[in-house]
Amino acid sequence: MSDRSQRRRSLLWWLALCSPLVVPWVVVWTTSATLVFPWGMVTVEGWYVITLPAYLETAVGMPPSLEWWPLGTLCYAFALVWAAAERIGADRRVTAGLLALAAACSLPVASGLAIEPNRTAIPLGVVHFLLLATWAYVR
Repeated sequence: MSDRSQRRRSLLWWLALCSPLVVPWVVVWTTSATLVFPWGMVTVEGWYVITLPAYLETAVGMPPSLEWWPLGTLCYAFALVWAAAERIGADRRVTAGLLALAAACSLPVASGLAIEPNRTAIPLGVVHFLLLATWAYVR
């Protein structure tokens, strides 16, 4: 494999690995849409944004399903750090495992947000993280 091809594959991998920062983990549909990202939530109606730290500060009696949100964010952050450490010899299977844990954490968030009537939650993060975990493992 040429050096140029290897750099291109590496760039593509890093773009894919950073994509959960801009692709919502959960899309919640009610009368409007709410997008859940690792860094916060965006309500499309009015474009209201609340960051994860601000949400954790103001949340009183946080629903149990949303307790998984910061844990999933932490797993994803560790996956980013571990993927960077792969350049100095860290095992890529740990990156894959951390991404799989992030997928597992995003599932209860989606299921907890979908329990109310007239509300639908689409767990994009589960599929997204599992695809990234598979890629991290087989590359």
